[in-house]
Amino acid sequence: MAKSLEQAELDFLARYSDLLDTLEDGFSSVAYFYREGFEESGDRLLLQMLDSVLPYSPENMTMAHIVSEREEHQQVLKQFYDAAAKAGNALEEKNRSEKMVYLSTVLLPVFQRWKLLVDGLLNQKEE
Repeated sequence: MAKSLEQAELDFLARYSDLLDTLEDGFSSVAYFYREGFEESGDRLLLQMLDSVLPYSPENMTMAHIVSEREEHQQVLKQFYDAAAKAGNALEEKNRSEKMVYLSTVLLPVFQRWKLLVDGLLNQKEE
């Protein structure tokens, strides 16, 4: 059984969850840009979004501590950051429709799974 989180960890996760909410909105904007043919704007926004999550990587000491006893959280966090890193490379190598496919079939699903796990950790404090 994973340990319960300290208040400081919950505060950290609450701020991080706010960032994830912003990213969720941003992914919609990126998809819109790609759909409407504004590829450069979509690429620029996606890169800014990816840069905003870099400080919260699996190597972040606080994040690593929070997920240290939660194997599923560790795996999904790593998957999310791997997909985010590959998204940066995809911007250089893929055309607009390939970027849309990557966004909708790789990056968004793992992002949504990670966001659900983070939200679940925050909801533990209410139980």
